[in-house]
Amino acid sequence: MKNKIIKWLVLPITGAVLLSGCSAQEANQAPVLRGINDISCLADSTIDLLNGVAALDAEDGDITPSLEITITPYVAVTDGYATFTEAGRYEAVYKTQDSAGLSARTTAYITVQEREVFRTDILTEGFSVRADGNAEIIAEGLTGSNYTFKFTGGEIAEDISLSRSFNLARGTEYTFTYYLKSNRTGKARAVADGAATAEFDISEGENVLRFTHTLPVVNTGEDFGICEMQILLGELEGEAECSLSKVETQYAEQASGYAQIVENLDLNGRISNRDDLAQDFGVTGGGTSAFVEITQPTGQIWQMGLFVNTGVELKEGNEYVVSFGIESKLDNYFEVCIQHDKFKDSDAVILAKPRGTVEQTIKAEGSFKGTLWLFIRSGAAVNKITVSDICVKKKLGGIKRETFSIQPVEAKHGGEGSGNVKTEYGKIIYTAESFGTDWSSNEVAGTAFTLSGAAENYVISFKAKASSALSCAFIANTATGWNDFVWEKIRIFEEERVYTLRCHKKNLDGAYRFLWQFGTSENADLKNVTVEISDIKIYYKSELDG
Repeated sequence: MKNKIIKWLVLPITGAVLLSGCSAQEANQAPVLRGINDISCLADSTIDLLNGVAALDAEDGDITPSLEITITPYVAVTDGYATFTEAGRYEAVYKTQDSAGLSARTTAYITVQEREVFRTDILTEGFSVRADGNAEIIAEGLTGSNYTFKFTGGEIAEDISLSRSFNLARGTEYTFTYYLKSNRTGKARAVADGAATAEFDISEGENVLRFTHTLPVVNTGEDFGICEMQILLGELEGEAECSLSKVETQYAEQASGYAQIVENLDLNGRISNRDDLAQDFGVTGGGTSAFVEITQPTGQIWQMGLFVNTGVELKEGNEYVVSFGIESKLDNYFEVCIQHDKFKDSDAVILAKPRGTVEQTIKAEGSFKGTLWLFIRSGAAVNKITVSDICVKKKLGGIKRETFSIQPVEAKHGGEGSGNVKTEYGKIIYTAESFGTDWSSNEVAGTAFTLSGAAENYVISFKAKASSALSCAFIANTATGWNDFVWEKIRIFEEERVYTLRCHKKNLDGAYRFLWQFGTSENADLKNVTVEISDIKIYYKSELDG
């Protein structure tokens, strides 16, 4: 753009200086920056620094693409986006220049707050490790099917703490057995809720640490309680590495009787129906009962139905008593299926046309394991069926054992999909040799973990990068069925990014897992792509999450 000239006419008679209106031209104007404001966000958030921002110039027009943004302390800005991994106060300077060389500069401040962590042990069956004193954790996390951690500075006893919470019956003596491998000799101490219970010598190689603990009975009448169990490690000089393969618990139950698990189950948020137009369903009685109503006859005898999720996990070898009340408006044929998981009715215990109060004993054995569901299957005619006062008890008796084994991350392939997955200190490394066209053709499934409460109270976060950019579907889902509380399509790039995802409005209570699915036609032309996923966490939702 040519420089504009302003001409001045000097009148010697009066000494006044006047602007000649017939020959004057306007001066070039500097650009103007609009929409730049201070920002507040949470750590591990990616912020669009150009959202609502514009750089405008009277001569050049919209020059927003020429904006330069620099952040102090340094944070990389790519295409206007910046990821803030650490809390603190940052200065963002916006600068631009027009074609005449005139510039504009504005400063905004970005306040980054720490997120409140809910869980960081998603892949480790609840186990975690921390260092005190001069000790330092070098690396930790799931490696294969072991929880592995490296550390230095563990010369002093009790510098390294391996922790997990256990839900224990009060007044019952439990025997704990830890299977721990070490590359150094040293000492260990078992601590339950801050009180030492046993001491051990640690040798190189495999170690079996066995001890007992009884959770005290309290005046509140609570039958169960959470116990924080720690294995404190010390006197392991130099760089040490330990790995935990499993923990076993054993306890003696009462000789007879039943322990109440669920009494008068609150059915709000626990019912669903088959996707048919000819029925209605809902919860009544303040949540104590639910109904399914067939409003139009159909030729499909089992087309109608009501699912009820009790949330009770059926465990191998245990015997349960399921009781409920049921009423049918008409004496039409219908069934109640007591089944494990929503889509496992082929293994169900089927009760044909029950009436009044029903009590049924079931045993979790063979394939009959998972979450306990009721399925009220109606006949083909118009009818209304109501189920109420659902109770579940577990039979007591004998020696009970439970093993906490750390399950490996798995990869599933179908169609054209192929590849392999491994874990190293909590980092998932998936190499896809080829991609199928369905999402589940290239699926990576994390380990199962328990979660309860309202899903919308949580935010899920992880870091990811890929050797070539590719599309991915991220799902948070039930461990043994399909009932997701997150499903979102994302793009994973060559540079590592933090992905923060909100949850659907659903009630959670049971075992869940995370899935990463890469099978899609968008990735079909890619070969031998390696994806790395790490730093998987669940946070409490903040007001800044919106």
